[in-house]
Amino acid sequence: MQARLSALLALLVVGCPDREKTVVIWAAAEVKGTVAPCGCTSDPLGGLDKISSIVAGEKRPHMLVAAGPLAAEEKTPETQAKSTLVARTLEGLGLAGEGIHDVGGVKIAVVRGVAQRPAGADLAIALLDMPRADARRAIREHPGYDFAIVGQHVDMGEPTPEKIGDTWLFTPADQLQKLVRIEVHIKGSGRPVYAGGPGEIERLDGRIDSLEKQLREWKQAPDADREFIAEREKELAGLKSERAEKAKHGGTSAPAQGSWFTSALVPLKQKLPSNEKVRAEMKQLDRVVGEENRKRDCAKGPPPPSEPHSVGVTKCGNAGCHPQAVAFWKQTVHAHAWQTLVDDGRQFHNECFGCHVTPGATLCKPEPLSDVQCEVCHGPGSAHVAAGGEEAKSTMTKKPPANFCADKCHTPQHSDTFQLEAYLRDILGEGHGKKRRAELGPGPTGHELRQAALKKAGRAP
Repeated sequence: MQARLSALLALLVVGCPDREKTVVIWAAAEVKGTVAPCGCTSDPLGGLDKISSIVAGEKRPHMLVAAGPLAAEEKTPETQAKSTLVARTLEGLGLAGEGIHDVGGVKIAVVRGVAQRPAGADLAIALLDMPRADARRAIREHPGYDFAIVGQHVDMGEPTPEKIGDTWLFTPADQLQKLVRIEVHIKGSGRPVYAGGPGEIERLDGRIDSLEKQLREWKQAPDADREFIAEREKELAGLKSERAEKAKHGGTSAPAQGSWFTSALVPLKQKLPSNEKVRAEMKQLDRVVGEENRKRDCAKGPPPPSEPHSVGVTKCGNAGCHPQAVAFWKQTVHAHAWQTLVDDGRQFHNECFGCHVTPGATLCKPEPLSDVQCEVCHGPGSAHVAAGGEEAKSTMTKKPPANFCADKCHTPQHSDTFQLEAYLRDILGEGHGKKRRAELGPGPTGHELRQAALKKAGRAP
């Protein structure tokens, strides 16, 4: 009986020599000491609590790699504290260093930089701490790797990999905003082939959108070539058909034989689950960093007086000449800018402080210049107040430059819904730019744009 069982097992092994093994590789690019996103955009991406949740929650055998620098370039007590938490958290998730790692029975070689492919590895990954153009060149000069990860100047990443020779090059986003997830199915020998992923649908959406815009412009041209337009419309129909077919399987088309892989650029959105232990460590870091920053600032002593300087909103309102303007200001979000930082626990973080206070405020003494007060936009008012509004040459400006808001604080990284006219509708009115508000007329307000974006992101209150 035992002999028959042994023979049967032997036949089964012979009949299934290439049992499939599946592993997942999570890849990050430059982290630069980023613990959490700014939080000012409608759907901020990133956070150590999010990456901890998504990587630790991976059901398949997996590993985590990072191609770019983990630590911030600037070496201050604040950035060093944050870089330390980044390193500790990612190491706790099993961040893979150089060497050969056994992941679910698959030997994966990780090499920082480029060199000869290590012997004995089923898969080889090159972590390239360099920009994309340099990474392409390095791969061409050192072929043999299955995958390579770009580490620097990646911005928001790329939805699909790029093939360089026999190597597939992946580009995650910076600061842990988006990770690349590579799911590899190993069966038999030979390199795994690319079987697509959700990025293929995103890529087709981009091509379809671009071609549709071009067609609209071409059709309006008086000398439009109808035959050319007909060809482009045929091309557009083909792209839409291809997209519909790919969408049936999430952009994936696995081969019947051999090894293969899929990839996805995964945004770490705020609605993702949070690792509560890591979240608590992040909040504790916020408190410690804020306390230490303020302590160091107070140790410096007050800055030397300068002229002109900010005097604060009370000098403009009931104690000054513009009570109506100040009354209107109190109804705007600018009057609560400081509280939003307090609520988030990051009011004494250097990277956040400046856009939520008035020039002249210090970490040691933010009051009475906390919040985005009149002098942020109109300039320092000490000389104006001292002269009772009758100074020979004004140190203030009635109307800031058109690009003032966008250049100062409402940048795309911090204010993704910013549109000047819409935002002006929120801060102009009775007693403060009433005429200009009337000129703007009806239309969306900044508040409406913000709420719509929050709703789309699933974060509306």
